[in-house]
Amino acid sequence: MAIVLTGSLIMHVRAYQSMERMAQENSRLAERLGWQVSEVEEWQNTIYKLRVASYMMADPTTRPLMLEPMGNGGNSYHGVLLVSGDGLHALLMVDGMSAPQIENGYQVWLTRPDKKMPLGPLEVDNHGWGATSLQSQVSLFGYDWVVISMSPTSTEALAADAILLRSKIPSDVSSR
Repeated sequence: MAIVLTGSLIMHVRAYQSMERMAQENSRLAERLGWQVSEVEEWQNTIYKLRVASYMMADPTTRPLMLEPMGNGGNSYHGVLLVSGDGLHALLMVDGMSAPQIENGYQVWLTRPDKKMPLGPLEVDNHGWGATSLQSQVSLFGYDWVVISMSPTSTEALAADAILLRSKIPSDVSSR
């Protein structure tokens, strides 16, 4: 009887140790899977942006606007805004920008003398590359400038020294 109890106890300890090892391995695998899912989503987002860029570059009505550095972030900043023919959709791509030092990051704006309208945030990676798809309810061609700034909290905070890149929107296509 003692031998049977001892054998049963040994089997129980071994089974418990095996379950502990399996639980640890399961945790490691779940963590790796979560990381890989995140990486796949990032790749899918990048592929989507490349597809949009390819489509917009092939569309003969797309108007490229080169963004010029304002000297507030260095001359290494550069970018291009591809605007659809109707001005309601655009793809912004930048390079040479540093990761933003503030929590809100960069913001894309449309401006004209009587109005400043935020189009959305611009995220930049550790390599200085950023791209975002923009949509507007009104044509971008109804504005004078597209600008990228450190993300101010209000339109009053959009001062000239906060603007990093900008491009004049040609008046010959303006729909005002």
